Amino acid sequence: MYTLFKSGLTAGNKRLYIIIFLIGLLSYGDSLTCFVNDKPHRYNPENQLCCNGIYPREQNGQTMECCNGTMYAIRLQNCCAGIVYKQGSRYLCRGNKRKAPKSHKHDDTIIEKIVHVIKKDILETASVKLPNRKGPPICPSCITGIHSGPAESKRRNKLNIHLGKIEKRPRGRLRLHVTVTRPKRYAGRKMTLKTRSVCRECFKSGVDYVILTNQWLHSLPEKSRLTGMDVIVQKYQFSLFSCTIDRWTKTL
Repeated sequence: MYTLFKSGLTAGNKRLYIIIFLIGLLSYGDSLTCFVNDKPHRYNPENQLCCNGIYPREQNGQTMECCNGTMYAIRLQNCCAGIVYKQGSRYLCRGNKRKAPKSHKHDDTIIEKIVHVIKKDILETASVKLPNRKGPPICPSCITGIHSGPAESKRRNKLNIHLGKIEKRPRGRLRLHVTVTRPKRYAGRKMTLKTRSVCRECFKSGVDYVILTNQWLHSLPEKSRLTGMDVIVQKYQFSLFSCTIDRWTKTL
């Protein structure tokens, strides 16, 4: 502009060029200068990028940025130390240096060590037999066939029942729908007794049983579970089976 003034322009022309220059600045708003091939060019940073040229900030629906003179889509790529990488890379950018996260360092070495330990453990324990640890029984003691020989027990409670429906449940469970016949104060009460399917041979629908147990001393619930501490005797077999009922006994 200074050169134009020195070239002998009239005062009117000078004013015209000043007006045109000001209009140009206003049309760019907060414009910046981008040097392309060593020549200055004005661009609007709101919708343009200066990256070895002037380019639209939005391209193919992606927001673009500049990484050391290379355009990249910020949703799909990362810029680290002036190099563009795909998103999802297991490397992290820290202090302008591309580093692997701690959880991924020496993965192959760690896996090899784990495999070696497992193989060594298998070889050393192949001939070792685990101890047979027998837990508490899951089924009640069943006296359902011809009982020979004396049998004695001590329990705190005795319940006479009539077994109606045997219901199979998921995960190897059974539900026994029974009606209490004795003691008299509970006669006619309905109960659902839960047990395992492996105990199925102990029970038969339509049969009367006597349950010798340490449960239900103070009340009779609608639902309960038979345990390995209970004794189940078919009623017609009960005369051959001796069991002392003592409410205060400590013997299981």
